[in-house]
Amino acid sequence: MTRRLRWLGIAGTLGVTGWLVLSALLRDNPQPPPPEDIPPGFEQQVGGLGQQATTVLTAASGPVRYMDLRRVPSGAGGTRLVPRVQVDGRDPTPQAEDWMLLADVVVTRYEDAPSDPEAQPRVLMEARAPQGLAPLRLEDGGIVLDRTRPLRVRNPVLTVPGVLDGRSFELVTEMAEMDPESGVVRCGGPFELTSAGMRLTGTDLFVDQRARKLRFSESAGTVQWEVTDQGLTYRGASDGGGFLEELEDGRQLLTLPARERCRMEFPARDEYPDFFPAVLEAHGAQLLLRRGDGGWRPERAAGQGPLRWSAPGLLAEGSECTALWEPDGRCAGLDVRGPLLAARAGEDPGFATARGGGWFAPEGDAAYLYDEASAWTWIAAEAEQAPALAQVRAGWLQLDGAQRRAGAGVFSDAPQLAALGERVQERADGSVLLEGDALVYPGSGGLRAAAAQRIERGTRQDTHCRGGFVLLGTGAEGGEDWRLEGEELDAEEQEQGLWVDARRNLELHRGGTIFRGDRLNARGQEYAALSGAPSTAEVPRPEGGAWRAEAQRFVQDQDGLLAQGAPVVRVPAAELGLAGAEVVIRSGALRYRAVDETWEWSRGVRFEGALAGAAGSATWREGGSMQLRGDRPSLEGDSADGAHFRMAADRLDIGADGGALLDGGADALLTRSNDEGVEERVHMQGERGWIERSGGWFEGDARAATGERTGRARRIEWTRGDAGNALLQFLGDAYLEGPEGEARGAQVNYDSHDPAARFLEMWGAPGAPAQLDLKEGRTVVGEWLRFDLETRLLSTTQGSFRASTP
Repeated sequence: MTRRLRWLGIAGTLGVTGWLVLSALLRDNPQPPPPEDIPPGFEQQVGGLGQQATTVLTAASGPVRYMDLRRVPSGAGGTRLVPRVQVDGRDPTPQAEDWMLLADVVVTRYEDAPSDPEAQPRVLMEARAPQGLAPLRLEDGGIVLDRTRPLRVRNPVLTVPGVLDGRSFELVTEMAEMDPESGVVRCGGPFELTSAGMRLTGTDLFVDQRARKLRFSESAGTVQWEVTDQGLTYRGASDGGGFLEELEDGRQLLTLPARERCRMEFPARDEYPDFFPAVLEAHGAQLLLRRGDGGWRPERAAGQGPLRWSAPGLLAEGSECTALWEPDGRCAGLDVRGPLLAARAGEDPGFATARGGGWFAPEGDAAYLYDEASAWTWIAAEAEQAPALAQVRAGWLQLDGAQRRAGAGVFSDAPQLAALGERVQERADGSVLLEGDALVYPGSGGLRAAAAQRIERGTRQDTHCRGGFVLLGTGAEGGEDWRLEGEELDAEEQEQGLWVDARRNLELHRGGTIFRGDRLNARGQEYAALSGAPSTAEVPRPEGGAWRAEAQRFVQDQDGLLAQGAPVVRVPAAELGLAGAEVVIRSGALRYRAVDETWEWSRGVRFEGALAGAAGSATWREGGSMQLRGDRPSLEGDSADGAHFRMAADRLDIGADGGALLDGGADALLTRSNDEGVEERVHMQGERGWIERSGGWFEGDARAATGERTGRARRIEWTRGDAGNALLQFLGDAYLEGPEGEARGAQVNYDSHDPAARFLEMWGAPGAPAQLDLKEGRTVVGEWLRFDLETRLLSTTQGSFRASTP
């Protein structure tokens, strides 16, 4: 709608209103009371009411709508008008400075331009309020929304798809302003925001839909928050404002950068009586929330120090901390960065310090302290003896009830040690040398234990093994256990994880896969490279057996596994339903993506062994199909049930059940012997096709040949019978030529070996009967024809014979 059309709509409304008023005056009705004074509003020059143009002030009652329209491209190559901002309300009353007061306001902000030329614009934000002010201005003689000034609404209920995971929220405030250009909502005074499972109070609210954020109390004041889930209430306050941000996956991140102090309170949990209720006091905090059952469930709470965590069974002070929850609401534990001071209550009370920090489990008294850790524990004494204070100092301490482990330079007056060996030497620099069946428990960076004839433990959390070694480790965040064996090892535990340089006769067991090579370089969980001449990998399969891969180098990163240097994969043929021993796949590059269990071959793919063929690239997902692309893929082989196949197309998709989809210039040759030992060949072509053990179809100028017969149709379906025979159905403009003659019709069927007889069967269409031209000189036409190829017996419905034209 153009501005002129919008003006015509407003003028038409005024004209109808004027006619109704004039009609009422001409009727003999009591005169209505005079209207209330109309404030200065939109003065318009209206002609035709007298000898001169007259200035009128307008007001109205009932529903009203103001729209800011934008012209966008349409699907037909033209343009169309779509709303950008829409204001609906009732009983508009002009106010000073060109404001229009509305009741029952609904403000809708749409996207600027729909991605689909024919689609309606997507709603970016909606606000509903009992009262609001719309900024208007006169333009080309009409009243339009003034985009240079904000809309004002009182106590709105907002729905913003990019905020709070699309949940609507109610905002109680004196007045909120909405920028029609950016869609930003501002509230300069006190506010109370409530939504399902969430409540925020503070000042200076700022809602930014594009940034997916709620910002509040940034200039002054205190923000208080409260979230609930499954009857549990989490609450807190901060004096430095903050913001609530929606992440890509719908989770909410509440950030509270306090000026002086902020506080978080966690409710009591029956399953964690020593860990909750808890209070976190910090200089700043974050709370990561995921959508729960009618509320918001904490996933991570982080504090910046100096900070204190106070709970019935634990008091911890440090520089940073992170509390984690599982998706089902169970607490995973508390990580406190050092310098750490911690005290625990219980049957064996004690306290501990650590320069690096510590991890505390919510159940029992399990804890892990690292980097210059020290622990003091009162140990119950025998009768008539005083209790003793046991002390342990080490690079790390792992405490779990009566079990204690330590590493990285251990000193302990307790009977348990974290490092064992026939000869142990502690050097002045803090390093430790263990010789003779040495065993250490480093306990960090994913390394659980190391065993060797000679182990040197350095001051940088480094371990050096000679004379053969065995390493045991665990992946990050509950990952798979692993074991590494070899001759020489240099490892260092860093913040990023375990750094490893291993050499000679290496064998790595991880997740059932066995890697072998001569050199391994690993950098935590993010990178590992195994090289050899060649290096190998055996990947176990769910059905039994294993895939075997060879390459000059295997590289593992966060995405999965990359094989470099002429990779070769050997797959048992039986797993692919093929005859023979194995299928050999060669390519220029190979990658395995762990996130979706996908194998990707690229830079030229060749199949050898039980399956021959080639493609530009190949992709195969566990339990899914193999996709061949580029260089017109082709495959040839023998299935386990004795059938031979050859296929080619622009794109090949091989399903998990053995079926194949051919797309683009499809060509397939299938050979199989029937029960009588006669070899039958079916050659099918078309634009697109599908083949499997029991049959298939081709369409798009489809053609087929078997034995001495060739045919064509819009679509050809092929079915293999129980006796090994092939039934070919030509559908749509069907034509089949053979030794007996030519068959035409809407559908032509050919059975190469029916248990009773071989036959041709034809159907006609309205106005186009089926036709069989026999080479002996006769032509048969009819609605339905059946010709027995053995007895030459003909059956027909409404058929007739005629001599063929010479």
